[in-house]
Amino acid sequence: GLFGLVLAVSLGNVFLGQYTQSRAPVPSPAAPHAIVAAKDFDPRADGGDDRENPTQTGLAIDADPATAWTTERYGRSADLNGRKPGVGLILDLGEQRSVGWVRVNLGEGVTVADVSVPTDEAATVAPMTGRASWRSAQTLPATTGEVQVKLDTPVTTRFVMIYLTRLPERGGAYQGSVSGVSIHP
Repeated sequence: GLFGLVLAVSLGNVFLGQYTQSRAPVPSPAAPHAIVAAKDFDPRADGGDDRENPTQTGLAIDADPATAWTTERYGRSADLNGRKPGVGLILDLGEQRSVGWVRVNLGEGVTVADVSVPTDEAATVAPMTGRASWRSAQTLPATTGEVQVKLDTPVTTRFVMIYLTRLPERGGAYQGSVSGVSIHP
């Protein structure tokens, strides 16, 4: 009777509370670093052609959430047609900075990506030779829309790359997007 109804409602509230808590963004500890430039990453050594929509890179770091850098369209599969391990967007902080949090919007559809830094964290030029010159600092959960991640171990680096390894299906092909990037201490 009434007791069962009260129990069901309060349990429902507990689950709803947990769900909204897990979806709520975790506050990052400090204001974001300035991002002075963004560059596409599609090296020949990894099977790319050194170009992944380079004219759009600024759209990932402008103040407009409606604009984005997008990957090229891959017709056959989410894993970039099996041709390469991934493609990325490199963000230049202008100088060595402590990085502890990254927020990014990956748009609609599920994307698999990670936050990478140069294996030589003191690098003053972004390594463009291949994926081997970078290491994953944090895997992003397979996600859609805005995601915010805290790095397990903060790093000091000038360059941060959002590296996409599986792209969402969009209009009969596979295409990733990155917008609204912010990088925090």
